[in-house]
Amino acid sequence: MRAYILIYSIFLNGFVLLSQNEQFQIEFETFSPDGAQMIQMMEDNPAEPFSGLATDGTQLSFEKMLGKPMFLWFWDVRDEMSIGQIDGLNLMHQIFNEEIQFVGFAYDQKPFVDDFLNSKRIDFPILPNAFKLGELHYGAEMGQGRIFLIDGDGILKKAIPREFFIDNQNSFSQLRGLISKIINE
Repeated sequence: MRAYILIYSIFLNGFVLLSQNEQFQIEFETFSPDGAQMIQMMEDNPAEPFSGLATDGTQLSFEKMLGKPMFLWFWDVRDEMSIGQIDGLNLMHQIFNEEIQFVGFAYDQKPFVDDFLNSKRIDFPILPNAFKLGELHYGAEMGQGRIFLIDGDGILKKAIPREFFIDNQNSFSQLRGLISKIINE
């Protein structure tokens, strides 16, 4: 019994030390097998280029955005969790606006996004009609509300699935740490 307690105590102490030192690391094991595989396939590879006219009239182009890290958010105006992320994302945009470029990719057509934006403010550009881009190139299996952090060279450094935000009270604190890490690389 003493040996069991000793082993259990060592395990707990090691876990506490690991969690303190790896505060902002997102582990693959946290996500479903499909999500973990998707993340592994995407990270540290070139991100898929995009271009389009944002709802505010801004012409966005992946190639023109290179040189500065990017924050890409895929969402839908009917998805409650995505809608729930907006205030936190606006705050992240306020904090990091000078260091990273934020772009939202709405699956919806422009008239639906415009109607939504009349009642809910989003502080960064939104590209409507992003269904095909999101489904084919940016991990549809990872769910709505997923986020991708891309470095200034166009390499996808972090893929953050919907699961990360579910029942995670520290998700935006951890997201802030991940953004800081991308900026400082």
